[in-house]
Amino acid sequence: MKKMVFVGLIVLLLGGCGKVEKGRITIENKSSYEIDIEFAQNYSSEFIKLQSGDSIDRSWERYFHCIIQKPSINILKKQQTKEKITISDKNDLVSYRIINNLPKSIKVNGETMKLNIRLLDEKQYLLSQNSKYVNYIDVDATKPYNDITLFRPITKDNIFIMCLDKNNDEAKFNFKYKNETSPKTYRVIEKNEDLLFQQISDDGKELVISRIEVK
Repeated sequence: MKKMVFVGLIVLLLGGCGKVEKGRITIENKSSYEIDIEFAQNYSSEFIKLQSGDSIDRSWERYFHCIIQKPSINILKKQQTKEKITISDKNDLVSYRIINNLPKSIKVNGETMKLNIRLLDEKQYLLSQNSKYVNYIDVDATKPYNDITLFRPITKDNIFIMCLDKNNDEAKFNFKYKNETSPKTYRVIEKNEDLLFQQISDDGKELVISRIEVK
């Protein structure tokens, strides 16, 4: 009797080893963006473009992966259960205060140039306006400070600043960090008395734009 039970258990175990897991998953785009997805399953991939508000169903066998290709995952949030993947806008933004200590204008090659300031994203998916991704943010030079929100914290390697002249053309400057022996250069300066640099405060919540004299 014991032998028959043992044989039966072996048969059940062997039968279970041959079972292939299958399922069906719904992918819903609740974000504000059109998204490109790679849906990989059973050693093959399908590339899907999903408009905002749309959803699709896909069958899978053995395994699956849902990979967001575009836009950056920096601005999106993905929630997943066994039956559904929901993609939505990222809403846990980081607040910063931009303090502008620059003069209202400087002279370049004998011409007075108004110093408007623009933060450039450079395809890093950092900058947010009204909780939506933007390529740049203009800083109001008439205000002592401007409050902005970003999708993730900034570091000296992932924030860019650009000055614009009165015609909103690019004025090429050299940006340096305070107290660095080998400052990182973002733009080449036109010959001028002053260089600009940016400094993140100790608490990481303020980006101070200041002017220093070139020795």
